[in-house]
Amino acid sequence: RSTLEGSEATMNNLKSQRADAVAADVATHVVFMATKADVQSKTAAKDRAQARAVGAKAEAQARAELSAKSALRAAVERATLAQASTDARAEAAEVEMVAEAAAARDVAGGTAEGLC
Repeated sequence: RSTLEGSEATMNNLKSQRADAVAADVATHVVFMATKADVQSKTAAKDRAQARAVGAKAEAQARAELSAKSALRAAVERATLAQASTDARAEAAEVEMVAEAAAARDVAGGTAEGLC
């Protein structure tokens, strides 16, 4: 009977050791999965931050391009107005020269008639 009780105790001890090993394996797996989830969460947060930074950079670049286009458009408008102003001044100067030439011709013509 004592051999039977000894065998039973040994069997119970082995069962207990096996249960302890299974519990340790489960605990190790839980820790591994928690660590893996934490790493994935941090990676996802990093990826989101990087995506936000890329988006902000693209938005700033788009704003800069729009600003540059606006500045170019304004410069073209100013140049067009300046050219129109220059053209108007040149035309006015030409009209003035024609008028002066006509006046000089009239004076010369009158002087020539007076001499005859």
